[in-house]
Amino acid sequence: MAEAYAPPPARAPANGANGTNGNHLRPQVINNGVKLFGELFLPGASELLEGRIGKGIAAAGVGLTVPVLSAAVLGPVAALIVGGGTSLAVRVLSFSDSLQPEKEWHFGHKSAIELLDEKYANGEMTTEQYEERRRTLKSHQ
Repeated sequence: MAEAYAPPPARAPANGANGTNGNHLRPQVINNGVKLFGELFLPGASELLEGRIGKGIAAAGVGLTVPVLSAAVLGPVAALIVGGGTSLAVRVLSFSDSLQPEKEWHFGHKSAIELLDEKYANGEMTTEQYEERRRTLKSHQ
């Protein structure tokens, strides 16, 4: 006799929408809140908290220097507009950049050996062809 079909059990959403998995979301939310609170006091604080020291120092330098320089050069009213706008923009960009993982610089180009390895892995050449071409490429490096 054939067995009756039983559908697989329902799985909870990964984002914790129903409360079953919400404990994974909470530390990240708290971390983001701390970074946002830090931006109120120092532009670039969220980058510094992420360990991106160079970006954090650059953001702090621009966010604190532009308002002071604009006040000295343009006067107090223009400083509120130019300096305040720049400082706000730096803080928003710093915070939003800190939410993204650090990007590795990869220009999308594969080396000749990587392409050769892919062709061999896909079965597009024999072992003898692969070894001969790999030796040739290695000798030209």
